[in-house]
Amino acid sequence: MLIIHLAASHIVIWLVKQWFSQRSYIGQSGAYPNSMGACQSTHYFELYVLGHPLTQLLIEIPDGICINGEIAITYSLFDSIPQRMDVTSAITFDYATICFPQPIPPGAMMLVSLQKVRSAERSSQTWLYPIYGRNDAMPFTFLGVARIRCW
Repeated sequence: MLIIHLAASHIVIWLVKQWFSQRSYIGQSGAYPNSMGACQSTHYFELYVLGHPLTQLLIEIPDGICINGEIAITYSLFDSIPQRMDVTSAITFDYATICFPQPIPPGAMMLVSLQKVRSAERSSQTWLYPIYGRNDAMPFTFLGVARIRCW
């Protein structure tokens, strides 16, 4: 009985690892300048694409944040030189939607930069940006949260 229990637990652990190893995820995130005294800053996060290619990103914009600039995307594939990608983006008060000209393949690392960001508050703050991704075969799927700290 103990052997069956151990085997079953190893199978569950293996399945969980397989599931998580095939999902895109958020890497580093931050702001520059990250001072609350700055009039405008750039909020950025890394996104590692795994499992399925991405055709769109949806970013929830936190309350108190206004994005007055563009969204810049650079990406690299398998340790190649990062390249800037021209994307189609739409920014509202609540969401930013980014459409890629061609699907971003698994194995790519993207740097997403939200430029000319202003915040309503001038105190130390941690901003949380929920990130969703989609491709032609699936609806928007939650990828993670970019956490950006300003002080």
